[in-house]
Amino acid sequence: MFVDYGGGVVMFAPQITYLAVLWALFMGFVWFVSCQKPAGYLPATYGHIKTVVELVDEWHPSMFWGDKGAGENGSRHPGTAGCRLQPIEPSAPYMGSATP
Repeated sequence: MFVDYGGGVVMFAPQITYLAVLWALFMGFVWFVSCQKPAGYLPATYGHIKTVVELVDEWHPSMFWGDKGAGENGSRHPGTAGCRLQPIEPSAPYMGSATP
């Protein structure tokens, strides 16, 4: 690979092949990592960076994650509290979940 000031950056077939193979491997790795589901139950703030930052700024050693109980419409609420909460129920409908 070299720079031709009249024609730009010049790459020959082997360099293009090497670059394409490296990009394909990198994109395969990114695709693999992005399709993996984390194990276990995730807090409601997973993926919402602003909320995570606000929680970490106010974090206390006694913050617990769990089931906060049922609402008016029968769906349950996950969240955090200063005391131990009940464990998450896998078969129960939760607010914000995509279950029909």
